[in-house]
Amino acid sequence: MKQCSKCKLSKEYSFFNKGTNGGHASYCKDCQNQYYLDRTEGKRKRHSDGKVRKCRVCEVDKPLSDFRKQKSSRYRVPYCKDCATHYAHGNLMRNKYNISAKIYAEMLYSQNNVCAICKKSDTKRLSVDHDHSCCNGEKSCGKCIRGLLCSRCNRTLGMIQDSKKYLKCMIKYLENF
Repeated sequence: MKQCSKCKLSKEYSFFNKGTNGGHASYCKDCQNQYYLDRTEGKRKRHSDGKVRKCRVCEVDKPLSDFRKQKSSRYRVPYCKDCATHYAHGNLMRNKYNISAKIYAEMLYSQNNVCAICKKSDTKRLSVDHDHSCCNGEKSCGKCIRGLLCSRCNRTLGMIQDSKKYLKCMIKYLENF
């Protein structure tokens, strides 16, 4: 006998599906079926015409045309085109810079969606700038992130290797002309 954690009734093990851990599921088959029926019915009510979808990022119902199709698939990505610019690279943010897409969005919001150096908006997603002297290798610790930069400012910092000396020499050179 096992107790269902949903309906709290004790039932024979045959009334429970097999669990992923080798045991049995915590909900009985009846409660599990009802859960999936309710979940499906809720989606049908919200998207009765089949031409509207809820974005997983901004959580706004939008027409299907606002969602890109996945490559080599008939399915669409779970986030709208507006959110894709900043959120589609969540794995990159997490794997390379050790920050979440939410932290990236907060940084972007705090910078008013513009580059931290030139204060211009970029048509592309802003790059994450971090102190290369802090972390060796390909991955950042996440603590050395300085801000979000447009591609031009990010490349410029990279080319002068974050050197204040080079930058002062460049300013001096420009002042002479």
